Amino acid sequence: MSTLQSENFTFSQIIKSKAQVCAIEGLSGCAKTEVYLQRIHALYEEGIPYSQMLNIAGSRYKIKSNTIRFKQKWSEEEKYPSFITLYSFCYQLIKKYNAQHDIETWKAYKDLGSIVMRLVKKHFNLDLSFEECECIMSKIALSKTSMMSEKEIQAIRIPNIDVDFAYLFKQYEKEKERLKIYDFEDLLVHAFQLLSTTSLASLCSNIQYIHVDDAQELPFLAHLILHRLVNNEKQLHLFYDEHQQLSLRHAADLQPLQALESTYASVERFELKTNYRNAPAILSLAESFYFHKDMEETQEIEKDVCFYKGFQTETELYAYAEEKAKASQGKCLFLARNKEMLLPLMDLFVKNEINFQCPSIKYFFKYSFITDMMHFFDLLTDPRNLLAFEAISSKLNIKCSEKTYQSIAEQLSQNDDFDVYQAIMNANVKAEIKNGIRKYIENFRMIQNASSLAMFQFVLQKLEYRRFLIQENISLSHPAMVAFQALCERYTDPKDVTTCLRTLASATYPDTARIILDSIDTCEIEECSEVYVMDMQQSLFPLTEEDTERKRLYLAMMKAQDHLEFLFAKRVGNTRLRPSSFLLELFKKPEKENVAPQNVERQAPALPRRGRKIMHESLGEGTILKLDNHLATIRFANHNERTLNLTFCLNNGLAKLL
Repeated sequence: MSTLQSENFTFSQIIKSKAQVCAIEGLSGCAKTEVYLQRIHALYEEGIPYSQMLNIAGSRYKIKSNTIRFKQKWSEEEKYPSFITLYSFCYQLIKKYNAQHDIETWKAYKDLGSIVMRLVKKHFNLDLSFEECECIMSKIALSKTSMMSEKEIQAIRIPNIDVDFAYLFKQYEKEKERLKIYDFEDLLVHAFQLLSTTSLASLCSNIQYIHVDDAQELPFLAHLILHRLVNNEKQLHLFYDEHQQLSLRHAADLQPLQALESTYASVERFELKTNYRNAPAILSLAESFYFHKDMEETQEIEKDVCFYKGFQTETELYAYAEEKAKASQGKCLFLARNKEMLLPLMDLFVKNEINFQCPSIKYFFKYSFITDMMHFFDLLTDPRNLLAFEAISSKLNIKCSEKTYQSIAEQLSQNDDFDVYQAIMNANVKAEIKNGIRKYIENFRMIQNASSLAMFQFVLQKLEYRRFLIQENISLSHPAMVAFQALCERYTDPKDVTTCLRTLASATYPDTARIILDSIDTCEIEECSEVYVMDMQQSLFPLTEEDTERKRLYLAMMKAQDHLEFLFAKRVGNTRLRPSSFLLELFKKPEKENVAPQNVERQAPALPRRGRKIMHESLGEGTILKLDNHLATIRFANHNERTLNLTFCLNNGLAKLL
C-alpha cells in the first residue's frame, strides 16, 4: 500500500507516521533535515531510547552538523542521539562479527584512487587525470554495489581511456587483498553477506527505528542492506532530494527510492515543497535556471540580492572577493567549480590574515604540468639546480642516465661559476645530450631574471612545453593552469610563486572560521548568508554533460540565503577567458565573439662567419670559433670558451657583431 501526501499535511504527520516505510522528498531548503531531527526527538519523547534508533547521515560533516543542531534545539536534554554513516555502520557489523569468530579485520579507506592510478600506470602505461581516475573508481563501485556478474564486468568500457576494465578490476582486488585493506564498497558487500547468512540478533538486535538522511546518495546494495535490517518488523524513514544527487563515485542509485512499493508492504510518501531557506529572488533565479521556469511567473531578479560582476583580470576578481570577505558579517561562502581556482584567493587571505576554512590543496601537486612548471621555475631562477633539471629533462627530450647526472654533478662541484648547462657541455656525456641542451642554452640564461609571467610564456613557447600540453589535451584555461597564471600575475618574482604554493600546501586551516572556501562538488555546507560563485567561465561551466553541470550550479545557488553573486574575469595573464553560457543564460546577455590576435614572427638575420668578433652583454668581447646552425662556440677573455645560441643573442640585444 502506498499513499502520497503533498502540501496538505503537517510535519507532525511525517514525524508520527506508523508506516513501515516513510519516504520524504523535498528540494533544497524545504526543511528535510529539520523534520529528520524532530522525528528522532519525538520518538525519544515517547520513551523510546536512542539505542533503538539507527540514524544514518550522509557524511562525517553531516554527523557533526546534525549533532550540533540537535544540541542547540534541545539543549536541556541529558542524552543525545548518535549519528553514523552507513559505511561506518557496516564496518561496525563486520568488526563485531569478526571479534566473535576471532577473524582479523582489515582497515577501510574511502578513497583508493592512488592505487588505481598506480595500477593503470603499471599495466597500461597511462597517466590518469583526476577526472579519469574518478570515472574508473565509479565503475568499480558500480560493479560491486550492483552485484554484477563477471560477464557484466567484462562488458564495461571506459570512454576515452584505453584500459581493459575487467583486467584492471581483478588487479585492483588482488592489490587490496595483498595490502589487507577494504574500500567502502567492500564494507557494503561484506555487511550484506553477513546479514544474509547470520542472525540479526547477534549483530544489531536493538535497532527498531531507522532514519536515513540524504538517501539519494545510497547505492543499490545499500538499499538491500536496509531491507534486511527492516525485516517487516522495524520502521524506516528516508529523506531525499533526487536533484541533489551529484557524486557518482559510490554509485548512488535513485531507482530503489522510486520503487519502494514493490519492496515494502506499507509505504507512505510525503513531498515537501515550501522553501524556508533562500531569499525569494535567489529561489526564483535558481528555479528558473534549473527547472526552466519562466521568471515572469515567479519573480524578477532583485539586483542587490543576486547579480554577476565582471572583471578585466583575475587579480581584480580576487581583490574584490577579499573586500567582500572583510565586509561580511555572517557566514560567507566562496565556491569554485574546481578547487584549484581557490588557490589565489587562499593566498590572498593568508597574506592579509583573514581566517578561513578550506579543503587541503595537496592534490594540486598531483597535476604533472603544475609540478613541471614549478621545476622549470626552480631551474630557470637557479641554473645550478640539478634536481630541478633532472625533473624536467624528459620534457626537453633530454635523456640522461644516473652516471650522466653524476658526471654533471662533479662538474658543478668542481666549478662554482658553472651552471647546469655549462656543466653538461664540459662533462663526459653523450653528444646527443650536449646537442639537446645546445638549442636551449642561451634561452635559459636569458630568462633567469625575467618576471613570472614572462617565464611562464617562455616555458610554453621557447621550451615548447605548450606542445606537451596539447598532446595531453590540457588547455591553458584548465583550472589549475588558470590558478598558476593568477599567482604569476600576482608575484613578479618566480621564486615567490613556488614559495607561495609550497607554503599553502603545508598549511593547516581551522574548520570553525565563518569564511569558507570550497568546491561545489565537495562542499557539504547547506546554507550561508552570502555565496560567491568564483569562476563563471566557459571552460568550467559546463565542463561535462550540460544537465549535470546545470545541477551543480543550481545546488551552489541554493546554498545562498540572502546574497548571491557570480564572478567572472576576462583574462588571466595572457590567456583570454570566455564567460560561461550559463552566466549569459542567467542574465540574458548575448555572447560576443573573441577574435584571437595574430602573432607575427620576426625573421632571423643571417649568421656571421667563423673568426668574427662579437660583444656579449655580460661576457664581453669574444671570437667565434665554430658555428653549428644557430649555435656558436665563442672564446672570451682568459680563453673562456662558451657555447651560445647566437641567433637568440643577436635578436634579443644580448650581443652585437663588431
